[in-house]
Amino acid sequence: MEQLTLRPVENQKMYFQIIHTIIEMIREGRLTYGQKLYREQELVNMLNVSRPTLREALRVLEFLGIVTTRPRRGIIINDPSHRDGYFPLEMILTFERTDKQDLFELRRAIEIENAGNAALRSTNDELEELKEIDRKLENTGFETDVFEALHRGFHLHISRCSGNNLNFRLLNSVMILINRQVTNVYSNLSSQDQETVRRSHRAVASAIISRDKERAQELMRQHMNFEPMIEVMYQMS
Repeated sequence: MEQLTLRPVENQKMYFQIIHTIIEMIREGRLTYGQKLYREQELVNMLNVSRPTLREALRVLEFLGIVTTRPRRGIIINDPSHRDGYFPLEMILTFERTDKQDLFELRRAIEIENAGNAALRSTNDELEELKEIDRKLENTGFETDVFEALHRGFHLHISRCSGNNLNFRLLNSVMILINRQVTNVYSNLSSQDQETVRRSHRAVASAIISRDKERAQELMRQHMNFEPMIEVMYQMS
């Protein structure tokens, strides 16, 4: 078995180096995710480190959702496709206090692309589910927790319909951070503007169901650029 030699780096603890090395080995396919269980001693020998240092690194990797440690059984590399978001990205966006406009622009770019792809790639069952989510949204008050869940579900379902898992997981990570903010913005709109938002959701859904890519993208662009919504969002900052 190949044995790696890790060299101390100034101002960087050894377990950080182990984390970076393990992530690199996963990326290169030298460690595989799925059902294969790795033993502690196997990783100790592979990395040429002490058991306590390895355990320190594994605790961080488990917190990040990259590995799962199973007492007396072994260590499994988690399949990233089993997650709906990117937890490390969520942590970065949270602790770096990411600018609200940066998050909004990222979400807008993803959502416009997703709407077009959803129009082309949705299955009939996915379109039926989109109709049902839209129907429930139309009959739910903006200030409620139910609306918050349905609104997030509406946009994430369109992302799922787009057939791009990377976009779906990225959007999910962003939505986790801004979901409550979006609900607060909508609940502070005038009744007339709230009705415009409802019509906007219906129009986007209708274009996707009609499999009209260009119209779905244009309507999503209009939805994301609705000026009263953007004005309220920045007033609340």
